[in-house]
Amino acid sequence: MIKLTDAEIASFYYIRWLQELRDNGPKPLYLLYGEEDYLRDQFLAEIRKSCLGVEDSGAFGLRVFKGTLPDLQLLRQAVDAVPFLTPRSLVIWQDADLGVLNAAAQKELADILTSIPADTTVVLSLESASGPDRRAKSVKRITESAVCLEFKNLKDVPWNDDKTRHVNDGILDIWVKKQFKEYQKKISSDRVEELVFLCGSQMRTLRQEIEKIAMYAKEEQIRSEDIEAVATRTPEAQIYAVSNHVAEKDAGSALLAVQDLLSNRDNTPVRLLWYVGKQMRELYCAKTAPELLPRLVKSVGAERRLKRQARKFSTDQLRRALRLCAETDYAMKSSSANAAGRLEYLIVRMVADL
Repeated sequence: MIKLTDAEIASFYYIRWLQELRDNGPKPLYLLYGEEDYLRDQFLAEIRKSCLGVEDSGAFGLRVFKGTLPDLQLLRQAVDAVPFLTPRSLVIWQDADLGVLNAAAQKELADILTSIPADTTVVLSLESASGPDRRAKSVKRITESAVCLEFKNLKDVPWNDDKTRHVNDGILDIWVKKQFKEYQKKISSDRVEELVFLCGSQMRTLRQEIEKIAMYAKEEQIRSEDIEAVATRTPEAQIYAVSNHVAEKDAGSALLAVQDLLSNRDNTPVRLLWYVGKQMRELYCAKTAPELLPRLVKSVGAERRLKRQARKFSTDQLRRALRLCAETDYAMKSSSANAAGRLEYLIVRMVADL
């Protein structure tokens, strides 16, 4: 079970930002971006509450713009508006894209956002998860005036930052358990790890999966069988199952798993080959240089699974599997004909090579 001290919980980036907002009030300008859009939306809701009051009297103090190209004249009017029946005025630009504005529009926008009245807060929720491109002079002016907050996926931590990884794993564990509690269900830390492995660590996706599993489970305690029955697996999780079948020399099950993946239009053969190659690289690392494994994977649980699976292969077998992946990659990129067949043949060759 993952246990965190109060200090470790307080060190989590979202909780630190939330506490600062509640202690000191909202700043004039925020730029919000990052892959974890669930936490980004939650933080925006806290800004709304802080600016507009508990009742969120948005009809008076809130102006919302959507899309990549707002009317800058209307935006200026909204920023300059005096708050009425609310503590502050709040202007939100959702799905903002500073890069699509020409130089003149960027300069005008910078002029607006660097002269925000003292009783107004402006929030730009960026369309790009990677944040603003600071190379343009006007965009740099905006970012220097703003509080720029990147909402990272909880598994995206530096490879050698074990403390951050421990805190993020613990926060996700607490959060998942809290979500199940809303459905009067309980889940152990081991089952949380299993759920995150199968479904990924995006919190919005996990909320959807938690609802499905909670509605399916008949007992109060969530079991592996409940998760296995209804969870939607990520391609990474499915490829992990494929490599298990390969290790067991079960070509039939491995091919069925690949064909199931190919039935999803989003899973092109080239994309799936990348996942197979990635899995083989991680297994090779787990076998030959386990101390470097944190460079490749994002959680302690993933490390354990890879080390456990790597024991089923020899170093030579994994080296040959990587060579087969490289040969298949070259063949696919040389000719797009029958890419799915090439992927299936790769799996058969890998099984035969063990």
